[in-house]
Amino acid sequence: MVHQAQPHHDDVHIEEQAAEISVPTWSKIVAPVVALAILGYLYCIYTQLV
Repeated sequence: MVHQAQPHHDDVHIEEQAAEISVPTWSKIVAPVVALAILGYLYCIYTQLV
């Protein structure tokens, strides 16, 4: 039988702090736009190589 580690009180407190941090709204909008811009740039470079 394998013994599993039990969570300590300190570990639970750290997880609660991480859950309280919210992502800003502007980041949810800007991140996909930046990703699409990078993909578009890479696509343009790829089409020039082929």
